[in-house]
Formats: sequence, C-alpha cells, structure tokens
Amino acid sequence: QPGVDVNVRTSLGRTALIFAAHNGHVDIVRLLLARPDTDVNLECRVDGTTALLAATAPGHEEIVRLLLRRPEINVNKQNATCWTALMLASYRNFPVIVKMLLRCPSVDLSLQNRPGANCIAMAAMKGNAEIVWHLIRASNSSVKPDMFPDHVRAQCMETLICCALRSSCRCKAFLQSYRTADSPVPRAVMARILALAFGSQIVVFERQDCLDAVERVLAVLARDERVDVPPSTPSSPASYAPS
Repeated sequence: QPGVDVNVRTSLGRTALIFAAHNGHVDIVRLLLARPDTDVNLECRVDGTTALLAATAPGHEEIVRLLLRRPEINVNKQNATCWTALMLASYRNFPVIVKMLLRCPSVDLSLQNRPGANCIAMAAMKGNAEIVWHLIRASNSSVKPDMFPDHVRAQCMETLICCALRSSCRCKAFLQSYRTADSPVPRAVMARILALAFGSQIVVFERQDCLDAVERVLAVLARDERVDVPPSTPSSPASYAPS
C-alpha cells in the first residue's frame, strides 16, 4: 500500500526482502521488487548480508535471477567477512548461480574474503571442478599459487588437474602416454596438461607438497579407465559439460 515503508529494518538491520530472499519465498520477493522504492542493496547491520547474499547462500536460483534484473544491484557487495555472492555460490557448488553472476558485466572475480581467498580458490578448495572451469574461463588474470591460502594450496591444485583432465581429450591422451612410466609424472607434464586445458593462464605451483599431491591424483586418474571425458576428437579440446 502507498505509504508503507518496504525498506524498514529490524533491530538487527534485516529487511523484508532479505528475509524473503533467504527463506526462498519467490512470490514475496516478486511483490517487493515490483515496488520501485525497494532498496535491493540494503545490508544487515550485524553481518553485512544483502538480499543477493541471502538468496545465494542457500542456492535460491529463481530469487537470484529476479534480483539480478534490477540494474542497481551490487553483485560485488561483501559481507562482514568479505564474502561476495560469487564466492558463496562457488564454495557451495551452485553452478547455475555462478553462471548467472558471471553474466553480469560488473562482477569482480579478483575480490578476496578475509582469509585471502577469491572465488576460484573457494571453488577449488571444495573440489567444485565445473565451477573452477567456468571461473577460469571468465577470468582475465592468471591463476597463480598466491591466490590460494597455504593450507589448501595442494588440494586446489588437485582440483585444477582433475578439471583439466575431465575437460579435454587432449589432456587425457597426453597423460596416457605416461601411463607405463614407473617414475613420478614430470612437472613439465603437469604444466602441459594445464596449458592444454586452460591456455597459458595456469602457473604450476612450485611447493613440493603441491607437486606431490598432483602426482598422486595424476597416477590415480591415469590408471582409472572410468575417468569421465566429454565426447571429442583427440586433437580438439572438449567443452566442460559434466552431468
């Protein structure tokens, strides 16, 4: 009704839109967004959560889609611990939301949360290979070791290698040529696998624990005939399209 303040906040600073977005109430979100005076960027005073962050955290795809239709939406808003919607979707493995956010021209992949990880690191440390693939393809900067916190660096490298092997028949074929070798997979082979999948954007991690972790995952994947690789000719990289 006219005169009703749709942006009124509770004592903790939450708005009706934040509550509806978090709880997945699509119809209520639509009603609120129909009001041009609804402020989609208001944040909770306690934790900095906005409606977009509130909808992303539990994976409410339709609500995220509705919010992104508002031209004034701030897709890079960070909460109290510096997480963005893209970080949340990457970490919690919501590829549909990640792809929606990546279509926003203003989305910033370089932002870091308080521990110092960006969205690529968040996806890699959770092993979300499909999301890693999309993020690296969308990124204009190189993927370097220092973007990953030390304690998850080896785990992230494993995800990048797995992502590369599952994305390209050329990568798998290149690795298979070393299947009978008794010695550890050379660092140059790892670099070549990553280059085949991602171009020159990947920098192979130098730390020995990372190299050891990659050798382990390469050895397992090299022996495993069940590794899923999308249909493609050996001379042409396939698009990453997991089920």
